Amino acid sequence: MVILAGFFFLLSGAVLYRNRGHFSSSIVLYTFFFLLSVGVGWRRSAGTRAWPPLLRPLLAMGLLLFLLALVHHHRLLYAVPGTPLALMQGGLKLALGLGLGLAALFMPAQNVAPRVFRWLAVGLWVVLSTCQLLVPWVSPHPHIDVFVNLTLGVDYLWQGMNPYAQPYPDIYHGLYRYASGMGYFPAVLFWLAPFRLTLGDIRFGYSASSLVFAWFLRWQLQKAGVEERWTWVCPLLWLALPVNLFVIEQAWVDYLLIAQLVLVWVLLEHRKAALSAVVLGGICATKQYGFLITGFGLLAIGRLVGLRSALRAAGIACLTFLACVLPFAWADWPSFKYITIDNLVTSGLRKDAYSMQVYLHQKLQWEMPQSLVTALALAGALLGGAAIWRSLPKQALGAMAYACWTAYGFALIFGKQAFCNYYHLGDFSKRISFIMLRRPAESKYPSWATQGGAPDGFPPPASLACSV
Repeated sequence: MVILAGFFFLLSGAVLYRNRGHFSSSIVLYTFFFLLSVGVGWRRSAGTRAWPPLLRPLLAMGLLLFLLALVHHHRLLYAVPGTPLALMQGGLKLALGLGLGLAALFMPAQNVAPRVFRWLAVGLWVVLSTCQLLVPWVSPHPHIDVFVNLTLGVDYLWQGMNPYAQPYPDIYHGLYRYASGMGYFPAVLFWLAPFRLTLGDIRFGYSASSLVFAWFLRWQLQKAGVEERWTWVCPLLWLALPVNLFVIEQAWVDYLLIAQLVLVWVLLEHRKAALSAVVLGGICATKQYGFLITGFGLLAIGRLVGLRSALRAAGIACLTFLACVLPFAWADWPSFKYITIDNLVTSGLRKDAYSMQVYLHQKLQWEMPQSLVTALALAGALLGGAAIWRSLPKQALGAMAYACWTAYGFALIFGKQAFCNYYHLGDFSKRISFIMLRRPAESKYPSWATQGGAPDGFPPPASLACSV
């Protein structure tokens, strides 16, 4: 599974770099490896300390290819010539030089120069992080509705106005046949508002999400007790993912779900299940499909501390969701419902989407019945939920990542609208499930998942002696 997950992550990065998540025939290859990895991932194990030898050259070459791709082109659509762009391009060339040295020291089985490797890794981390933070200056005014509408929504919020009842420009002039407006639930505005107020651009919130996830990967690997070089290379692969700069430029909301999910896992590993339930409610109040993540999170809590505690957490999550959404929905229900629900439900097939449904429509002139699309999405969600429920308590958080990967994969690959941001979220889930499900057996799982304790005063489960 490790080799397959690593290869699939590299394949996904290459595909998204090339097509920016728009239609191409490579969706057939992507679908094949997705289904293969889902099947292999189902037969996962807790992992061993010694990862397969082939993984080392695979990730080293992948890191160099990612950096070469970024040096070739940053993939930003609306970059403006000037000092910030020159700094980014120079930084990417420096990153490639650092990456060459890092890969050379990573390839040998023995860590022959640990101090040099560490300094190269820190340098590469700083350079790549800086490039991501430069995106709002390099591309200050991207022509995309998500950026325009979210910025206006945050401004309306700061002015004390209801963002769901205000006018928004239709920058595409009716091209995509959906209404322009604040199309996301309000929790996204709460996250982005401080960045807009202090730094002037909401996309610094997305850069922060990326850096939070890189830190989380390194933290998880350190907890797993793997050799130090792995704790640097795996998060650096994420920072070097060649589509990251493009995703930040476009201001897609899915990046924020990554930071929220990381916060859920950190809270659960620190025995804060009640607080994690608050964040799960916030995820559901961020984007419409966040309810899947929330449901999987509650299942994971149930696996860790019992059904009664999961029901209590569900109540906390529901109250959080209502606290975020109800004030805006109550103020103007018709406007809120139209822009966040009706507009989404009535949207049609996007012929430029990166999905098998579009491939079949264009190549075979066959349109998948909606009942089949729904059945496949439901199958993915049920498979993900079953993965959590059959897992050992110490594997529940990794199984949750696998569930997100599986459920969203089925929904997107066979859906009517699937673009770079959705697959980017899938890359995140692949990385997390790979790391969290392959921990050494002796690594430090949450003590309350193995010793019978319960977080935040939650009642202890009747038994944690469950079979896979």
